Amino acid sequence: MTNAICWVTDLDEEVCPHCHPEPVKAAPPTEPDLYPDIAEEVYHGDTSALSQSGAKALLKTVPAQWIYDWLHPEPVEVNEIMEFGSAVHSLTLGVGAKVVEIKAENWTRKADQQIRKEHRAAGEIPLLTAKYRRAVAMADAVRLHPVIGPRLEDSQRELSGWFRDPETGIMRRFRIDALHTTPAGAALAMDVKTAETADPNEFAKSIRKFGYDQQDDWYVEGLEELGVPGAAFLFVVVGRKPPHLVSLNTVPRAYVERGRERNRDAIRLYAECLAAGHWPDYGVDTIHEIEQPAWAYRED
Repeated sequence: MTNAICWVTDLDEEVCPHCHPEPVKAAPPTEPDLYPDIAEEVYHGDTSALSQSGAKALLKTVPAQWIYDWLHPEPVEVNEIMEFGSAVHSLTLGVGAKVVEIKAENWTRKADQQIRKEHRAAGEIPLLTAKYRRAVAMADAVRLHPVIGPRLEDSQRELSGWFRDPETGIMRRFRIDALHTTPAGAALAMDVKTAETADPNEFAKSIRKFGYDQQDDWYVEGLEELGVPGAAFLFVVVGRKPPHLVSLNTVPRAYVERGRERNRDAIRLYAECLAAGHWPDYGVDTIHEIEQPAWAYRED
């Protein structure tokens, strides 16, 4: 028996491209502005605008490798550590993927493994009871914090911005966890981080390791270009270890200036390659003499 849409049987209707066409993927914005409710996959899938993470990656390799990786991103394999961090993020901000408690002690039962697979396929985050309770406790620690909690509640969350770089004209983008604006107009941008401990001394290492000085500069400049001048940038760190202490952290202005210089290097390199349509590699006729550090000459 054929259906009323196409000359296919009812059994084939589910796989017919006419009866069930692929959903049209949303396109990222093309005009500079601040946008709420931009889906995560739309934001991260925009290869026409340079992101802060993309700028950092460009400084770590040659342009030819970078542009290939940029245009051909490898699928991110879901692991429980990343999943847990995303769960805390969603529960803290009240936006993002739905977090679902799976009432089990582990994933040994095939039935629970299948349930986890189905939730992940639906874009949800399945957590075992113990981890779910920990994620809720960590989110509560931030939301109930006497200083940051009220500001987080009265903020725009998961706010995405696209803007033209004032020097090169390229399109840049950023995504802020939360943006709070006081009645007087002062702006506070917040980024929520999970860590083993919220100790500021330990977080200082993360600033260097992950280039948070570049993130600070990138986001604040983006807000400035989009009509939010003089924003303060705050890293809200919550510890995974009970009792899930919270620390509020800023990057010193002198170190942010270092991040700004690195951002400018990446932006200029990107703009030059884009304009020329040429992304240099290691050099076809270049022979690299590989120098070794001084200590290597002293080895036996």
